[in-house]
Amino acid sequence: DYDETLAGSAGYFSNGRRGSVFVWLSQASLTSPVWVPRRLLGDDGTIDGYFAAFPYQRDNPGYMMTDEWFNEPRYWAARIRSDYSEDFDDLSRIGGHLLLSTTSRWGIDTEMSRLAEQLPGDGRDHLWLGDCNVVYRFAQGTWGQWRTGIGFNWLDDTIDTEYGFNFTYGFDFYPVKPLVFSTEFDWGTIGSAEAFHFRTTAGVLIHRFESYIGYEYRDIDRFHFNGLVAGVRIWF
Repeated sequence: DYDETLAGSAGYFSNGRRGSVFVWLSQASLTSPVWVPRRLLGDDGTIDGYFAAFPYQRDNPGYMMTDEWFNEPRYWAARIRSDYSEDFDDLSRIGGHLLLSTTSRWGIDTEMSRLAEQLPGDGRDHLWLGDCNVVYRFAQGTWGQWRTGIGFNWLDDTIDTEYGFNFTYGFDFYPVKPLVFSTEFDWGTIGSAEAFHFRTTAGVLIHRFESYIGYEYRDIDRFHFNGLVAGVRIWF
């Protein structure tokens, strides 16, 4: 009886240990998009970051300044972009975007796009869509910044205007002058439909002007857009 009780206890603690490890691994995996960038940048959430006028200004090795002042520190920064996307079939998109950032880590991220479709014959159809989000820069350093936030989506066409929830996650990477790499994810709803958006770009900076190319994917219910994107971004 003693041996059976001991074996049962060992099995209980073994299963409990495996369960705890599984829970820990699950939590670590789910939260990795936050803690991994912070570890990479050495950001514990207490680091104050200030902005250059644009990435690589003068001797700045990246964009933000946390330890050394290579330029006059700025408490806010903005950037705007305009670009064109094409799926090389019957869909195209023209859009604009604004990101406003502050030293407090809080900011505004908003985008608007016009999508056009070539219909059979000479007809064309179009719609407008966009989002507006409050974002928080949870990881920051000289060569990279990560942000996430929530807001709302909207879509307007000839039939109706729909709204929905949006979650956004994005980052910018400055490996070496004059290169800039940017990636964004958006997930949410528009009306009763699920909406997903992904884009990634690689750009080259000349002073405060960036020219970039990349890839973009959108999925809204039964609507899919998959193509190349090219545009210009201005940093303030």
